[in-house]
Amino acid sequence: PPLFPHLKNARPYHTRHGQVIVKDSKNSPRRIDAADAAVIARTRAMWHREQRQRVARPRPQAVGF
Repeated sequence: PPLFPHLKNARPYHTRHGQVIVKDSKNSPRRIDAADAAVIARTRAMWHREQRQRVARPRPQAVGF
């Protein structure tokens, strides 16, 4: 499983927009790509869950003459 080593290599960094993950240094050979992808996937999954929980608008019905 390549995710665990990437998570171990990631470090939290606080910005004015929130917390992000970074490598130890810009030139570090340690990779964090899988950790970054996991964060993105979780964020998108939470967004989709929130969208499903919103009140569903009724669809307009087609009227035939």
